[in-house]
Amino acid sequence: MLLFISLYAASAQQVQEFDTAKLDDYLQVLHDNDKFMGSVTVLKNGEAIFNKAYGLSHKQPRQVAAEKQTIYRIGSITKLFTSVMIMQLAEENQLALSQTLDQYYPQVAGADSITIRHLLAHRSGLFNFTNREDYQEWMTEQRSREQMLDMIRSLELEFEPGEKTSYSNTNYVLLGYIIEDITGDSYASQLQKRIAQPLGLTGTYYGDGIELADNEAASFNWNGTTWEEASETDMSIPHGAGAIVSTPKNLTTFIRALFRGRLVSEQSLDRMTDIEQQLGLE
Repeated sequence: MLLFISLYAASAQQVQEFDTAKLDDYLQVLHDNDKFMGSVTVLKNGEAIFNKAYGLSHKQPRQVAAEKQTIYRIGSITKLFTSVMIMQLAEENQLALSQTLDQYYPQVAGADSITIRHLLAHRSGLFNFTNREDYQEWMTEQRSREQMLDMIRSLELEFEPGEKTSYSNTNYVLLGYIIEDITGDSYASQLQKRIAQPLGLTGTYYGDGIELADNEAASFNWNGTTWEEASETDMSIPHGAGAIVSTPKNLTTFIRALFRGRLVSEQSLDRMTDIEQQLGLE
């Protein structure tokens, strides 16, 4: 579990002083009542004014307490990083949001009507592969890119592209592959070159098997009695939809940089934050 909070303030007059003691008390109560484990960072004026961890990062082979620097699987927050890299490529004229998917993967259902923007905004109509009945059976197994593409090619459209919005991890796996196709480089490498290294995000990278020695946290589920470590999704599966690991402090730095124009232009950010049926471009 991961919680990260960003707080921006240009001056003390624009926002009340943040009560870190009250936040700590609240999170401690949640932890003590088995409602929360994780790490929290609050950023103000670019500085972390609150950075604390609660609970465990591992139970097996031994119990390990979470730390401020613990690295978590950030799941679908990965999509925001993918969206930023797609917008960067658009700014570099290496792709257009109006391009259709058939220029990359013509055998995907509806590829000649699905645009890059449809993928970004979850308006492609492509079925969310993590909702397949058999997903739990193979989510922990390594899958090659071609195996994933074969599976995606087998999916049917749930609705016509652009007709409505429906969240689908399939969209962002394809966007991650498109980043690789255009750059001739791995998603992991592009993440480092375009975002992590320029911002100094040393705890942010494409994940692999969880390594206790690298301060990487396991994921947990509450079983009604205790926290238990969850099954590890193999990171070859979520790719650009969910394969990044990071820390709360790294994430607040990333978000701050994004909204301060360090990663994409103001015009691109406006496009990303244009909400349609409750979703923007992640």
